[in-house]
Amino acid sequence: MKHLIRLFTACSFLFSLGDLSGQSLSPQDSIERAAIQQVIQASYIDAIYNLGDTTAMRQGFHEGFQLLGLRADQSLRILPIAEWVALVQEKKNQGKYPPSAQSRVSVNFLRIDVVETVASAKIEFLVGGQVRYIDFLALYKFGNDWKIMNKVYYELPK
Repeated sequence: MKHLIRLFTACSFLFSLGDLSGQSLSPQDSIERAAIQQVIQASYIDAIYNLGDTTAMRQGFHEGFQLLGLRADQSLRILPIAEWVALVQEKKNQGKYPPSAQSRVSVNFLRIDVVETVASAKIEFLVGGQVRYIDFLALYKFGNDWKIMNKVYYELPK
């Protein structure tokens, strides 16, 4: 567990450094960041948690996507996108969308780094207005479209 905490702390530190070059963002950087925010909001947050829209999920996630999560027993949970899509469809078929106001999911973008066709995003994942997770997402740009490639996350203590 100490190793995980050190790793999380190191990652958080690196994300918090910001742009140390002293240069302002170019218009293209701003456009890319906006496109990344849009795909995260539409294909991840809204599609999975607020709408149950599996078509939007498929548009924003790469077919090779995997969610990686560390369980309490230190085993690794791996969830491929095809399985996640099936879970969302099952939940939608059960009439579990839209969620109640206290279960609605939103996001705060803490940091987005872009280098040409690769990006990372650090976000706060909120449920009912309360921060529950810190997510780290990796993205690649295919043509003109950003695709979410993987996710790791930290669950905040309750």
